[in-house]
Order: sequence, then C-alpha cells, then structure tokens
Amino acid sequence: MQPEEEQALEKVKAGRVAASSAELPDATLPQVLEATVNTNDNQDDTRVDSKQIANSLGNTSRPKLTRSQTDLSGQIVSGKYAIEEKLGEGGMGSVFQAYDGMMKRVVAIKLLNQDRDASQETLLRFQQEAQATCALDHVNIVRVHDFSVCDIHGPYLVMDLIEGEPLSSLIARKQKLDPHFVAEIMIQVADALQHAHEKGVVHRDLKPSNILVASEPGSLPTAKIVDFGIAKLQDKIDDLKLTKTGEVFGSPLYMSPEQCLAAPLDRRSDIYSLGCVMYEALCGEPPFKGKNFAETVIKHTKEKPQPFQQSLQIPEALKRIVFCALEKSPDDRYQSMQDLRKELLNFKRGQFVRVKQKKRFWKIAILACVATVPLTVFFSLRDAVKDQPEFISTIFMKYHVPQIVEWFVLPDDETRTALNAVKIAMRNYRKHEFAQAESVLQGIIEANPDSNTFQRLTAWPMARTLARQGKYEKAEEVIRSTYKTDKKVAMNLRIVGVTLQLHDGHNEFSKFFFQRSIDYFKKANDPLEAARSQYLLATYEWRAGLPNDAKKTLQSAIPVLETDKKDGKWIVNANNALKAIEAGQPPPPLKQ
Repeated sequence: MQPEEEQALEKVKAGRVAASSAELPDATLPQVLEATVNTNDNQDDTRVDSKQIANSLGNTSRPKLTRSQTDLSGQIVSGKYAIEEKLGEGGMGSVFQAYDGMMKRVVAIKLLNQDRDASQETLLRFQQEAQATCALDHVNIVRVHDFSVCDIHGPYLVMDLIEGEPLSSLIARKQKLDPHFVAEIMIQVADALQHAHEKGVVHRDLKPSNILVASEPGSLPTAKIVDFGIAKLQDKIDDLKLTKTGEVFGSPLYMSPEQCLAAPLDRRSDIYSLGCVMYEALCGEPPFKGKNFAETVIKHTKEKPQPFQQSLQIPEALKRIVFCALEKSPDDRYQSMQDLRKELLNFKRGQFVRVKQKKRFWKIAILACVATVPLTVFFSLRDAVKDQPEFISTIFMKYHVPQIVEWFVLPDDETRTALNAVKIAMRNYRKHEFAQAESVLQGIIEANPDSNTFQRLTAWPMARTLARQGKYEKAEEVIRSTYKTDKKVAMNLRIVGVTLQLHDGHNEFSKFFFQRSIDYFKKANDPLEAARSQYLLATYEWRAGLPNDAKKTLQSAIPVLETDKKDGKWIVNANNALKAIEAGQPPPPLKQ
C-alpha cells in the first residue's frame, strides 16, 4: 500500500463514521453517518486489504452474491468499489466504507437495501437523493462522486467519507453549546442551504444529525450538511410523490408548521427547521417536543417556543434571530437563508441585528370583521360544537375557516388542539397514508383518554382510517366505545359507511358498516332505521355487481319504509332503485 493510501485509511480509522438511529425508527443517511471513534487495534488483522482487492480487479470474476447486505466485505461494486466494512444502515439503504480502485481513495458507498421489496417509489427516492446532491457543489455540503446501478448490488451512491461529529452528538455530550460556536456553525449551514435553494433544492429534513462538525484546535469549526434523501427539487411539479404509507415525511421535532400540515413547501420551511436546530444547540432541547408524533406536530402549528432561561446567558440579538426563524407564518420569518446568514454575521461581528417584523395587518382586519358579527352567533356555534363535535369538525375540515374564527367558536384549547390534529390525520388519509393517519389519531386519544369530545372528534376519521386498512372489527369497537347505546352505534356506523361510499368513492369498504348498522338497529328495536340501512346495503350490492342481491334487500326494506310518514325520501329512493335494477340499468357513478 502506498504511503498516501495508508494515511488516508489511518485518518478514516481515527474518526470513523458509524451508525446511530436514535431520532427516528426509519433512519435515513444522517443517522448512518453518526461519527464515533473506533480504535480496535486488532481490526487490521481481519480486514481485507483495499489495495490487494483493487490490484486484483482485472483477473477477478464477478462474485455470486446474495441480496443480503449484512456483510459485503471484500465484494466489488461495479468493478471498481471494494467494500471494506459496513458503517451503518437506515430505512432506505446501508452505508459502507469502500476503496475506489480507479481514483485511489477511500469513499463511503450507500447501497439500496436489497433484502426488502424495492418499489418504484423507493428507487425514485434513492435516485432523487442522488440528483439533489449531485446538483450541489458547496464546501459545506457532502459531495457525491457517483450514482449508478450495479447488476448485482443494485442502485448505489458514492460520496465523501466524512470525518466529524454530528451536531446531535455534540449537543447530547455538552447539553448546550457556546452561542458564538453555534453562530459560526449556522453561518456555514445557512450559506450551504442558500446555495441549495438557488439550485432549486429544499432540504426538508434538516436536523442536528444532518450536520457534521469537524473542529481542529486553533481553527474555526467546519460544518457539512448530509442527506438530501427527501429533498424537494422545486422544478419537478409532481415532486415524484415519494411519501410512502406510514412514513414520517421529515423529522417531527424539526418540521415546519406548513410541513406538519402537508401544505406546499418552499425555502422558508428550511429556515424554520434551522431555527429549531439553533434553539436546541443553544439550550439542549428542541423547541417543541410532545409525548408522541401528533402532539409534537400540534405544538409546531399552535404553540410559541418557550423563552430561553436567563441562566443560559444567550445574547439578546441571537435570541431574536432564533425566534424570528421560528415564526409560524412563513411570511413572518426570514425570507431567505441569505437574510438569516447576514443577521448571524452581524451578531458575530457585534453589529446591530435587524430582525424582520411580523405582518399584522391581516390579523387586525379579521378582528375588525369578526367584531361585526353578533356574539349570539358565536355562542350558538360554541353550543353546537359541544353537542355535535363530529359535524362541526367536518365543516371546519371541509371549508377553510380563518384561525381567528376557530379561536372564537371552539370552546377551549383542547378542542382546538384535537381538531388541528384531526386535520393533519385527514391530510395523511387523503394521501393514502392510512397507518400514519391512524398513528396521529391515536396520539390525540392518548393525549386525553377521558375526554368525550376528543373521542367524538376522532371517531369517524379513525373508523374510516381503520376500514381502509381492513381493520373492520377495530373500527366497530371505536364507534361502540364512543357512542355506547345500540341506536347511536348503529347511526354512526351507517354514517361511516355512507362517507366511505359516497364521499370517498370506495363502495367496497361500506358493506361492513351497513350490515352492522342493521344488526344494531334490530337490537335497539328500531325496524324503520334498520330498513333505511337495508336500502343503503342494497346500493352497495348494486354497485358491487350483485343486482339480484340488491333486489332482494330492497324488497325486504320497502314494506317497512312505506310506514314512514315523516321522511318520504327513503321510500322514493328505494322504489326508484328497485325499478332501475329491474330495468337492468347501471348504478349511479360514485365520486372518483
């Protein structure tokens, strides 16, 4: 081995990058690149010599490899990258130390996990990480050297092998960092992200473990940003739709309010995330941390960050910079990383820090409009929320209601918090992220298990979410535990069935709810309501291509519906459906 190669390997050995995935169970590249020190003196005794492998490339046939990545030491990727050892793994790929036989250097190579199904979305996300990072060329962003697909090992990404310690590790070790040290690091990070934003790339997953810090005695610390695995390329309109069912899109502790609400994102989302990182670096704790995912994202959207304790002795100018970056509205934050960097530089130089002021005009205008509405209207709406929270929440989710109106109408902070979390869950639902929606809704319930309002706000969305995952019995239990009496359970099961069929456009999920509502109405000795549910069951059967079954169900229900003297629409609809079925007509189309 040549002296320069030995030196390179010794440097790697002295500050080896290894895996840690403490923040999220589905760790991405930054958790893989957590820095630790590994100085096992016996390691070289068993490690494959990189140069020997590189020298033998010409006469080595391609090995027969399994698809497992538990141990690829000694194997060759694309005929030029000799894998030495595994450094760590995340939800999408594993990272290995490798020797580049062509360029004579030690690199990190990330391989897409092959021991699970590599869906098209996974491949696209892996490719997007490569595209996003390859588009960037900045001293404070980890460089990507190569991206390709190997016949045996699949897609891979080759990047610098980074020496340094993640900012998350520094914070955990020291609890709090010196304000001027934090400012220096954030100046570099802001400069790197400004470069990314100018290239049309928004990071969307900025957090302490994504920032590697290298410090040499007598010199300024150097920061490197890693992992653009969920970066948004702004010129791609569809953004590749890469969010998979049940995955948290970003890290909850550092997600911007608009990211929590699944709203469109731009560069200002990264500014908020960087504000969260600065806050944690200065005091040792993130600005918002709930008991679970739901509570955390609610805090991001509703609560103000706690002021820093006086004992931390953080300069007032730096405090103002951090809290400006943490404003809820993107319009109230710094509008670019360049603006944020400029203020950090002013702080570092002891110059005046000019923090952006909020735009308050629209809030004053809304208050003026609200003042013209009779107070009796608000009190009536408040009473309606208490009596029928399910219906009112549906209205608030269907129509865009100004936040100031929510504040007046909703009776307490808990109700507003629960409703906001339901909104988040239903955004996941509409994106077909049913497991994530269930997790958010469950978090609401666990936050206040004794609250009947919380249960009723979440009952319909939870039942729909469970039904879309085939968990019908669990959905029934949610309704039964919320509404208690047979008649109320039956009525709400029917509402869920109608919602799934007509609102969601998924007839196949409605059958269970119509059938069970019939059963509960019969238990409650209410034949008329049971007949109404039979009519709805017949609509399911008709749409499911079972006209004979639908005909029998209608013929059973119509004699009972004819006794209804108050609401004639049910018998009219049932007779019209029966005539259409007998005439061989197709069922009315559902919403798509």
